[in-house]
Amino acid sequence: GYDLVEHCARAGGEGAAVVFDERWRRYFGLGNATGLGLVPFAFKHPRVIHAWVAIRELALADVRSLPGTDDLVARLAAWIERAHAHFVAGTSDDCRPFLNAVEVASAVENIRGAFELCRHDPLPFDALYRWSEHRCPETTELVVSLLLELHESDDDLIDEMLTVDEHGPLDPATTVGHMRTVLASRFAWLEQLGLDDWSREVIDEVRSGGVNIVHATLGVWEDLAGAMTRIGDFRHLCRHNADAIRVVRNVEEMRAAAADDVLGALLGFQNSTMLGDDPEMAQIFADVSVRVVQPTAVTHGNPLWFCDSPRNKPDEVLEAVAGRGGVVGCTLYPLFMGGAEVPRQDYCAMIARLAEQIGVEHMAIGTDAVLGWQEGALGWMRGGRWDRPVGPGTDTAFPEWPSWFRGPRNFGSLAEGLDGAGFSPVERDAILGGNWLRLFGTVFG
Repeated sequence: GYDLVEHCARAGGEGAAVVFDERWRRYFGLGNATGLGLVPFAFKHPRVIHAWVAIRELALADVRSLPGTDDLVARLAAWIERAHAHFVAGTSDDCRPFLNAVEVASAVENIRGAFELCRHDPLPFDALYRWSEHRCPETTELVVSLLLELHESDDDLIDEMLTVDEHGPLDPATTVGHMRTVLASRFAWLEQLGLDDWSREVIDEVRSGGVNIVHATLGVWEDLAGAMTRIGDFRHLCRHNADAIRVVRNVEEMRAAAADDVLGALLGFQNSTMLGDDPEMAQIFADVSVRVVQPTAVTHGNPLWFCDSPRNKPDEVLEAVAGRGGVVGCTLYPLFMGGAEVPRQDYCAMIARLAEQIGVEHMAIGTDAVLGWQEGALGWMRGGRWDRPVGPGTDTAFPEWPSWFRGPRNFGSLAEGLDGAGFSPVERDAILGGNWLRLFGTVFG
């Protein structure tokens, strides 16, 4: 290959051409612009790729949170025009499955029109990105590239995130059998990372129970990069199922999703490990639609007098939450309600008694449902990597759920139980979602 390169250089270089130095030519490669060379690189350097993706998501979140100052709006408009001038000068060759230059220029024109409509929005760059999420992948990624031109890099943070340890103590003499044993003993927990294993089937099942808004847990023990990756995966799911689900950030968007007959997903975390030692990360995550709830709710727990569990709350805590205008989300998770044998009548009677104690306006449901989770995920959720399975078949198993509530599809059964416990239709609907909506309006705006 290099002989041909050197021949072309001599033919066109008019005496200025030089040959490759033998000491260096072994480090150069030839390609055909297909990007196939990235495959072995990604395979050999997964931690570097992980860092790149995290930095991209962080920078995008920063830009999306920027207000639409005259300077920033003008800069983005200039970049859009520059992109259009570049692509419109290209060819209309058949580039399938990709868009050719002329087709990309048309996409830029659509971006230009969308930005004209949202440039006066309080957060115009976020609005433009959210518009692009419902367009083809090329348009979405082109918008991302344009937006990233506005990012003012934090070099220290980027340097820190790009510094990854790729060292791995490998013995070339290791047998395949021994390596398989090592991998199974050290990394079995990786199979448990798919906690909320969302899919179209899961979305449809949640909607089948009349649910309008759902909380999606996108982080348990992950670090910043890991949490950003999971957020990206969920947003990808929403883009490709836009007719059935969308991310919501406030009550207005929740109501709009319900009016459009689309499941609204409120994003959140189980723990705070992804914040690291920098509380500013909470705002970064908020910028990518992860909401941090103020401590005015028991999101999924029951009264201690109903079931003696460390998760459940004594009267003084429940009354304090109500006293601050908060909400108690009574859970249906079997371990916190006494097991799968507890009848619906007893559970709904508990809600009625607690409503008399703290007021029906402070009552709600927090199912803690585990729909779509992988086998073994419970152990990962509880103990992270500090308490890995000791061997096959030793994972913590999910408990059996009551026959009258197997998951979100059975909210109709729960509604019937509340009717039987003496709640009026208005009170029942408040418990099944209205009170959460009121709290979200206070916390999220």
